Amino acid sequence: MNCPILKVCSVIILLLCSPSLQAKLVTLTIGLSKLTEEIDIGTNEVAEITSNSLQGSAYVAFTKGDLTFALSALRFSPTYAEYRPTTIIAGSAKLTLKTDSPAGETRPSFITIAITPESFPPAKTVVIPQGGGANIALECSTNLIDWAAALPGVYTNVPSNKFFRIKADRL
Repeated sequence: MNCPILKVCSVIILLLCSPSLQAKLVTLTIGLSKLTEEIDIGTNEVAEITSNSLQGSAYVAFTKGDLTFALSALRFSPTYAEYRPTTIIAGSAKLTLKTDSPAGETRPSFITIAITPESFPPAKTVVIPQGGGANIALECSTNLIDWAAALPGVYTNVPSNKFFRIKADRL
């Protein structure tokens, strides 16, 4: 017996129980002799700073590519949590907790970060319904205007930037 409701419920339960889709919490701490702590946010990850206690000259910075940004507006009190700004950083990036105080004079500080895998956008999926069909093609471009058919495989030592897309034409 083929029961679509049972299949949908099974998929939902599987997704809810999957540890790879849940956030991992990481706490960075500094104090006394420890002046810096950092963590890498992966390419397909999103980091949200969920709480912090920044003391003295402690601050948070993140680096994406060649640019570094200091997040000075992070200080908030749990009492006023509804007013705190949400700080979300998409990877790949490096998140750093640091202080400008000299060693021995650093006051303990921390930030807690929730790191989650970036969700796959449902709008970018192609569903081929039962009994239907589609022609799926991999395409490549060097200028994002002209597209040509491409084959899956390894591309190394390319002479220019290459952009890829998957194209689906329903039959």
